[in-house]
Amino acid sequence: MDILAHGAYNLALQKTIKNKPKKVNPWEAIVWGILPDLIPFGIPFVLGIFSNSLSGHHGSILGLNTATLLYPFTHSLVIFLFVFLVIRIIRKKWYLPMLGWGLHIVMDIPLHTPDFFPTPFLFPISDWVLPFGIAWSTPYIWVSAWVIVLAWIFFYTKRKSRS
Repeated sequence: MDILAHGAYNLALQKTIKNKPKKVNPWEAIVWGILPDLIPFGIPFVLGIFSNSLSGHHGSILGLNTATLLYPFTHSLVIFLFVFLVIRIIRKKWYLPMLGWGLHIVMDIPLHTPDFFPTPFLFPISDWVLPFGIAWSTPYIWVSAWVIVLAWIFFYTKRKSRS
């Protein structure tokens, strides 16, 4: 799924959660939705801009392919659940914007093919990935994702305004 759609989906999710403790900060929701891609792909991208060696978002830092190295950590439901529960214990309440990280992973599982960054959602317990998938960049998937999120936000906003 494209990085912006992940942010929009988490924003929509946060706006529909009932009984949340505080008003939704849209930027906080968007950041948690895009964070799993921002870390492995954004770091080399930004460093490439500053070093005038922009070779795409699959660049390397000190000879290490950061996307390949960091992607399993940011796309693991095991790691997400562990961090989510640790934050819960520390804060003594749920940190709901962080659900965007988990939603990002769940959405990526079927929307990545085995050939292009398959989602290692069981890492570090297992390296098993879904042996099939539909590329998120397929036009009907990409358009559908945006239609769904925009409809979700529109109908939620309309329903809330009637209340």
